[in-house]
Parts: sequence; structure tokens; C-alpha cells
Amino acid sequence: MTGTLTNTGREQAAASELLASGLAGALARLGVEVRASDSWRVPADGPADRPWLAVHTEVDRVVVGPLTRPGTAGCPHCLELRRERVDASRPWLARLREEHAARLERDVPRLLDELAAGVVADAAAALVADEPAGREGPRQVAVVDLATLATRRHRFLPDPFCPHCGTLPEDSAERARRVPEPAPKITPFGSRTRDVLAEFDTVRETYVDSFSGLIRRTDRGAEGGLVMSGASMPLRFDNLAEPGYGRSRDYRTSELTAILEALERYGGVAPGGLRTSVRGTYRELAAHAVHPDVFGRHPDESYDDPSFRYRRFDPDRPVWWVWAHSFATGGARLVPEALAYYYCHRLRGDDPVSYYEVSNGCALGSSWEEAALHGLMETVERDAFLCTWYTRTVPPTIDLDSCHDPRVPLQAGAISSSTGYRIHAFDITTDYGIPAVWVMAAHPERKGPALLCTAGAGLDPERALLNALNELGPILSDVIRRYPAEEERAARMVRDPYSVVTMPDHSALYAHPEAAHRLDFLFGGPTIGIDEVGGPDRLRPDRDDLTVDLRAAAERVGEVLVVDQTTPEHRAGGFTCVKVLVPGAVPMTFGYRNRRIDGLPRLLSLPRRLGRLDADLSRDRLNPDPHPFP
Repeated sequence: MTGTLTNTGREQAAASELLASGLAGALARLGVEVRASDSWRVPADGPADRPWLAVHTEVDRVVVGPLTRPGTAGCPHCLELRRERVDASRPWLARLREEHAARLERDVPRLLDELAAGVVADAAAALVADEPAGREGPRQVAVVDLATLATRRHRFLPDPFCPHCGTLPEDSAERARRVPEPAPKITPFGSRTRDVLAEFDTVRETYVDSFSGLIRRTDRGAEGGLVMSGASMPLRFDNLAEPGYGRSRDYRTSELTAILEALERYGGVAPGGLRTSVRGTYRELAAHAVHPDVFGRHPDESYDDPSFRYRRFDPDRPVWWVWAHSFATGGARLVPEALAYYYCHRLRGDDPVSYYEVSNGCALGSSWEEAALHGLMETVERDAFLCTWYTRTVPPTIDLDSCHDPRVPLQAGAISSSTGYRIHAFDITTDYGIPAVWVMAAHPERKGPALLCTAGAGLDPERALLNALNELGPILSDVIRRYPAEEERAARMVRDPYSVVTMPDHSALYAHPEAAHRLDFLFGGPTIGIDEVGGPDRLRPDRDDLTVDLRAAAERVGEVLVVDQTTPEHRAGGFTCVKVLVPGAVPMTFGYRNRRIDGLPRLLSLPRRLGRLDADLSRDRLNPDPHPFP
């Protein structure tokens, strides 16, 4: 038997306003006005002075909610924005809405009858009862399946960019300035202040929902001796999505890590918590602004190439600036918005773009202090790796069997036994005195893929090693799988460094056996135990207070600038997101033309100051090859 899902003619007229009439009586005693549609037409506007509930049908279901209250964020427009982004992976739905919009807004589902309307009324009353006045954070919507009359609840977060209920405060120096507060650690000498894993279910419910979530779903897999999870975060522009990944020894931890990394990306791409308010030239703002060249600029040969997308910074051309907390002064300083948010150039047609930027230094934490410390550790990690690479400094080799944490040698052994690769670790701690390590998997016969590198940094060198190994295993398995298809391209990159364009190109290049010898400089140093990593003057973690670690690390580095990227969506889960910028540190870039190693005198003087050379390096003595960071 065949038929249609919509009523037509007299049947449609008879069913018209079935929802509105059924809901009005059910919600009248609750003081809630109903805006109901028996078709796909979304009733997006209601009274401004009292609560109201939107209800509409979608062919085979009824969407109940959200309940909109005056002065409280979260309205039907917010819900539609969330659904549009999470549905971006389902192009058929967008086509359905576009091609049949008129009919969808006119026709009433055949399955909508008095019985279904009664179920919808019950669902609406329950939803209103569960949404008390004054509630902030995630909102709820109910969906009634017209075929089964089953009801499911979904959560969504209000959108701060919603044109009807969204509000964003203005960025300011006062908002950026911080007085770091004590941050008790959950484990002695650790680096976290909250056991988020114990809140896994709540975090997942807040952010992951196939109907209206910030994240549609999470995926699971296993590679390199670890279990993996992925979470794709839809962005609010250009139909883009940013991935989050988790790698650990159990799925729960991996899934949580993937969600949190996706949330970090959400904060790092473009301003989402504050409205950028400062626009001007560097010369006009020099009293408060940091000249961006102190974060490294591109080589002249890149800027001189007409096809290069980035242009030299012009101190007389106006750009957008954001405020950052300065650890050196205790006040606030301005940094270019394009360095603080790595995708904001997609939203700014009026700004010249001078620097390639990635998520380096972005971090998520349960407090501003925690996020700032982890953002700083990532900045130190990438700087140490690139300083070692460009200066070709010979580092000490770390004896992994000397580690007190058995997970370190066990993880290295698991990677080796599953892939046949040898695992090497090196101490690449710089003048910052914060332990940093370089980990490499090398094929014993240097056959392709020949090798892969990762890095880690932290006040606990064993934790830094474990983090680097957790990255190494799954990425190595992926490189082994895709290398046969990339071998020819990798050979071209060996001959032509400008062929290295994307992030995966760096690992593909050094998977080629003819490039492996470029890392021979890493070998030949002394072998040290884990307790010697970082040297006798390395920074050590405080037992109880994470803020003690943050202050000590910032003092060692000299100047640390922290941009608060926190959005209302982050705060809904109790999180803070930041971007850490360190003047003089070598920034991580991908693509050979995009390297930013000019304007960094510390890079040239570092080997001398570490006692490994008698004089500073000249620019032409730096390693000319693309780096091997994956």
C-alpha cells in the first residue's frame, strides 16, 4: 500500500490548527502562550513580555520547543542555527527544505491526528515544567515521532550570535586583565583542577546531540596500540568543521578528549565570546600594542612572491586588535586579532593578513589558570621542537627504561611491537627550563615510511613523554597506511621543499627514506635518565597549586600573553578557552613557504646560551629543510 505523509484538500482544512487548539488548553494554566504550526512553518516570533512555546511539524514528527522567556537566551532562531550546522553533513535535508519549502510550509502530515496532538500536548506541558524561569545554559526541545508517538528530548545551547536573543559583551582591557587565583590540583604534582572524566555523561549531554548539539556525534576506532575517538565541530561560517581527537587506553577517556579538543577549536577559530572593538594602526596604538613581528614573520622570499597570500605587516595600515593579559606587566596589551584567532580572516574582508597562524597555544581548561598553563606548555613544546630543528642542536637521548611510570616504556614497547619501528626519545628542553621531549619512531632498515616524530612538554617529563607517545602510535599507523599512495609525492617533496604545502605533507616527506638522513643530527648526544631531563635547574611542579606552576613558568619564559577565547558555549560546561602567545618563541607553521623564523633573535642565540656553540648562528646557518612535525 502506498500513500503520502501529508493531508490535502478538506482533510488538511479539518486538521488545520489541531496543534494550536490542543496546546492552548494544556498550557493556559501554566501561563505560557503557544505559537503552533501544523506544517513545517516555524513560528519564530512570539510575545516579548511573557513566556511562549514554539511547536511545528516536520513531515513525520512534531518539534516541541523551545520555551522562550523574556530576557533569557535560547529561542527558536537559536535552535534553527544549531540544527543548520549539525545538519550540514546531511545535504539531502538542505535540498529538501530548499526545493519544497512552499509545500512543506503548507501541507499538514497525514499522521497528525487528535491522538498525536494529545501526546504533543503532554510533551509540551512536561517540557515547560522542566524549564523553570531564570535557568541559564542548555535548553531543551522535545520531538514526537508521529509514526510511533515516542517522545525524545534533545538539548541545545543558545547561540550568542542569534539576531533575536544573542548578546556579546565588548572586548576591553578591563576584561582581559587577570589576577591569577589559587587553583587546587586534584592530584599531587598534577596539572588539572577538576576531574572532568567523572562528569563524562554531563559533558556529553551538554555538547553532543544528533538533532541540535554543538557536536553531532563522536566516532571510535583503534590504532597504534591505543583506542581513538573523533568529534567534528561545525563552525558558524563557510560550512567548515574542525576535528577533535582523543587517544588513550580506554574509549571513555578518548571520547572525552575528542569533545574537549573540538571545544578548544571552537574557541580558537574566531571571536565568539567578546566583540572585537579596537581597530587602528600599530603607530596609533603602539603605547598598548605588541608589534606582531616579535612572534616571528615569514621570510622575505615568501613575502616577495606575488602568489603568497600573506603581506608584510604595515604599521600604518589599520587592523583589528584584541586585548590580552600580560604576565610581564600584570596589565593588558593589544595583539592582532589574526594572531589570536586563526580563522578570523575568513570573516574579515577589511583586514590585510600578514601571518599564517594555527591553533598553536590554544587550550581548554576548567579555569582561566588551567587553560593558560596548558596553552603555555603547548607553545613551549612546539618552540622546543622547532628550535632543535632549525639550529640542529644535538640533544641528549632519554633512556625510557629509567622512567618511574611503567606506562611510558610499556607504551613505547606496544608501538614497537605492533609496527616493528624503533622508538627514540630526546631531551630538547630550551632556555625556558620547562621539560620538553622529542619522540621518534624509526624503521630499522629505513624503508618507507622511514620515520615519524612527535613532541611533548610539561613540568612532569614522564607525562610529557607519555603524551608524545600517545600521539605517535595512532599517527604512525595512519602514515603507514597512507604512505604507498603518497610515496611519489613524497619523492617530489624531497627534491622540492616548496612542494610541502599542508600539515600532512610534513610527515609524508620524512616518511620517504631519502629524507631520513636529515634527522641524523639528533643522534650522538649523551644518554640520560628521566630524572636528568631538563637539567638540574628545570622547573618542577608544585604539589598542590596549579597557579604556582603558572606563575613560575611565565616568569621563566619572560612574557606570556593570554587572550581569553571563552564563549558562552564553553561556560555552559564550566570551561575556559585561551590562546597563549609568547614573544620570541618559534611558532608552529605548516607548509614550507609559511615558516615564520625571521625576526626571532632568540632562535639565533639559543645554542650559544645553552653552551653548545661559541657564537650566535647567522640566518643562513639555520636548517633549510621543512620541519618534520606531524
